[in-house]
Amino acid sequence: MTQDKAIEILKSDRNVFLTGQPGTGKTYTTNSFTDWLLDNGDIPAITASTGIAAVHVGGQTLHAWAGIRGDDSLSDEDMNQILSNDYTRNRICRTHTLIIDEISMISDKLLNVVSKLCMVAKGNARPFGGIKLIVVGDFYQLPPVKG
Repeated sequence: MTQDKAIEILKSDRNVFLTGQPGTGKTYTTNSFTDWLLDNGDIPAITASTGIAAVHVGGQTLHAWAGIRGDDSLSDEDMNQILSNDYTRNRICRTHTLIIDEISMISDKLLNVVSKLCMVAKGNARPFGGIKLIVVGDFYQLPPVKG
């Protein structure tokens, strides 16, 4: 598949898993898509699994974006505490597109926690509260740090 075709798919309303071997242009394609989003009035949340990976994509860690510390589970009390922070709640509620780089290092538990948090914040029962999800990575590289 060409990068142009991948960008065309990214522009659709679908959730997308963008993968490829190192050097195939995943970052270039993601950056081009991000530029297109910005040109069209959508400010995406750009995240990654670790601080170093987040710096490389010009974003923040998924944990920081979601306002969470761990990735095991959230009690109702934890959920209420996170969402009582207006800054965090507003950040989640205004997000239409969430980009997660280095997805191979994100545990399923963390994805479930973030999805649940987004569902509650947005009052939407669809996964991730209906946020369009773009995950980028290569499962032949690094596994999740834990889990």
